[in-house]
Amino acid sequence: VVLNRLGSERHRRLSGDAIEAIGLPVVGAILRDPTLNLPERHLGLVQAGEYDDLMAHLDRLADMAEKSLDLDAIMALATPFTPASGGFTDALVPPGQRIALAEDAAFTFLYPHVAAYWRKAGAEIVPFSPLADEAPDETCDVCWLPGGYPELHAGKLAAAANFRAGMTLFAAAKPIHGECGGFMVLGEALEDASGDTHAMLGLLGHST
Repeated sequence: VVLNRLGSERHRRLSGDAIEAIGLPVVGAILRDPTLNLPERHLGLVQAGEYDDLMAHLDRLADMAEKSLDLDAIMALATPFTPASGGFTDALVPPGQRIALAEDAAFTFLYPHVAAYWRKAGAEIVPFSPLADEAPDETCDVCWLPGGYPELHAGKLAAAANFRAGMTLFAAAKPIHGECGGFMVLGEALEDASGDTHAMLGLLGHST
């Protein structure tokens, strides 16, 4: 057990004694330290790519680990783990031969293994940036809007006339998939964190 966010040495001693009394080893104790916290927002942490001080923060965490954790004890307790062998038999098949993929700060949640499998299966991914007012390539077979934080960029997306027109044109003849944040953008309107409402694509009838 690693004790985390302890308020004092007394807190550490009382907690550690109670846990060890039931036969569980305590291999580390981390005192409460605001400098170790990662910045947060609604629905989770700020993504690594948005965190300018990431490497310095990782250095602080490494220093903390050396100081506060019994790394030798952790290694002694650890046992090798061999993951079950697997393949791509249950992977998400490519939705088309050429996939127009929204890719920028508003749309970041496509899992790398999904894109890797699509490419391995022979599909071509054609990225475009809604925040740069780019439309999906009209020669693609399908358009994919992954998750992300479009509510942080709702005003810019609402003003992206070329993106909006291109999506409407694309939707008239070909399928569009939106998941999580991408699904939000497909709707009529999106309310941002300040409570302001912005018009979205209007391809579906919901508002979020």
